[in-house]
Amino acid sequence: MNLAVQQISLFPEAKESLYLPPVIRQAMAMGAALVISVSGGKDSDAMLVATVNAYREMGWSGPIFALFCDLGRIEWAGALEHIRSRCDRLGVRLVTVKRPQGGLVDRWRQRFEAIAAKPGADTNSEKVGDTPLWSSSQNRYCTSHLKEQQADKVLRKIGNAPLWSSSQHRYCTSELKEGQADKALRSHSLVICAIGIRKEESSNRAKKPGVWVRPGPTTKALKEPAGMSVAGEREQWATDALSSWVESGRKGRLALNWLPIFRWPLQRVWEELGVSLVELERRQRLFGEGNYYAALDGFPGHWVYVSGNTRMSCSMCVLASGSDIRNGAILNPLTWLELALLELESGWSFKADLWLASLAELVTRFPLERRRRLLQALYDLNRVRRWHPSYSLPLLASLAPAMTMFWSEAFLTFLKDCPPVRFGSSCSVRVGGRSRLNRSSDV
Repeated sequence: MNLAVQQISLFPEAKESLYLPPVIRQAMAMGAALVISVSGGKDSDAMLVATVNAYREMGWSGPIFALFCDLGRIEWAGALEHIRSRCDRLGVRLVTVKRPQGGLVDRWRQRFEAIAAKPGADTNSEKVGDTPLWSSSQNRYCTSHLKEQQADKVLRKIGNAPLWSSSQHRYCTSELKEGQADKALRSHSLVICAIGIRKEESSNRAKKPGVWVRPGPTTKALKEPAGMSVAGEREQWATDALSSWVESGRKGRLALNWLPIFRWPLQRVWEELGVSLVELERRQRLFGEGNYYAALDGFPGHWVYVSGNTRMSCSMCVLASGSDIRNGAILNPLTWLELALLELESGWSFKADLWLASLAELVTRFPLERRRRLLQALYDLNRVRRWHPSYSLPLLASLAPAMTMFWSEAFLTFLKDCPPVRFGSSCSVRVGGRSRLNRSSDV
């Protein structure tokens, strides 16, 4: 028995390969466009590398590019630079899209203003509407408005039509108004959007299918029936939709969402990027000790993982763990401050169990000297782009005059000596799972 165990252990387990269902192989063999959704995080990085390699090894001939949905100033510093660098090394074109009305922070602000403008709303009362302005696991408009909808605009125009809208090519108007009538006249398209979701990340993600029809860009006749939710049924519908699309003479448009690394464990993700979990932990210890150059130099992923984050979403994400939010606040003090002020102005907590404003002491306790050394290391190692003072002028112009004082080291030093803001059970109430300030309390 012992010998058998020893013999088996001599042969290491094969690496988990990409999830390549027949419908994806068939679509790619037909020349489908492959759009790889990237964020700068470890999963999308590993997926990008593995999927590009598979694309070339299998001789797929359709167009391929990476797509980054920029959420604005809530992104981690250096996210776009990191993505560009990786795409350049892989020889893959990068397309970046943004929400025209602004990023996620702007969306939150606009949502608050819309709530406050409703008839009967009083911004000085103890509540502003019954709906929290923040996105949440139940109300993920941050994903739908800033990622999926912006990505769908690109996916709809794959083919012979121009990618960008302009005065000569106003497809933004044609798709939203005239598009429904013009479907039969458009050029035929088949699109696969690869997404770096893994079932290991959460129980909800584990229930997802590995491939399904993406509704936004897809012709109505090929979309999933309402109420379809079982993973196996959704995968089968994707297969049937492709067959129907082919049988129809490739009329209309079919877009498929595909999860190439759905079955990968965390260790496999880092292996694809050339990093072991032991090496990552070593670098995180160096970072915690303030040895930033040694911690970051040569690391293939985004620097946020070396700083201690388990995930790279927004610098402060409503779905992030408490540890990641605290780390995001410390390393992104200006974004944290803007959101904390919006919390106090709106009366809604960022999360049901967390006020960002309560992190003031934690944020200001981080030594400014260490902050300067970290920023210098990020500059020297080309992890972030240098910020020219002139870039801040449009941002400052959009702020209320009283807020400009917050964009200075002097004010951060001042905050360090201020008493921490108190948020206890006596000064907040809970509505719909979110905490809200009781403005009559002593806060």
